[in-house]
Amino acid sequence: TSEATPREFTRLLGRRAIVVFIYQPRSEIDELMREQVRAAVKAESGVAYFEYRLQQYESYRDIPEITGVMDAPAVSIIGRNGNIENYFSSYVDVNLLRIAIQAAKLRPRAPVTNVDVQGGGSAAGAPGAADAAAGLGTEPDAVDPAGAPPAAGIDPVTGLPAGGAEGAF
Repeated sequence: TSEATPREFTRLLGRRAIVVFIYQPRSEIDELMREQVRAAVKAESGVAYFEYRLQQYESYRDIPEITGVMDAPAVSIIGRNGNIENYFSSYVDVNLLRIAIQAAKLRPRAPVTNVDVQGGGSAAGAPGAADAAAGLGTEPDAVDPAGAPPAAGIDPVTGLPAGGAEGAF
């Protein structure tokens, strides 16, 4: 974060799951996605929500750099650990958004320090906006939400036997 980061965002980063949505008013797809995002946030307790119209750049300031939200519509979901957990730059429904928010809420809280995160305005060690926009570093950790490590011999990303899908079916 930086001096340009909205104070409420900085205060909540690393403490709560955060959903950031930027949209273009009167755009049909943006308004549809806005309904889905709002419904998902309303259905999940303990989530901070920041919604900005594209034209409000004075108020969201460096939020795009921190969250990777560079297009409209776009939603970035940041875990309680301060990392970007999911980023969507196209329409997604309320169910997928709720799943992403629930996963972000399961992340352990970030350790509290008095040292600000350095390096391109990334969210608490998350990749920079360019990486997030390219889809890099946005996948959740390969750990069971309950904290169990991946099973031996199982690829943690695909859930298939390690070494490929051959013979898995």
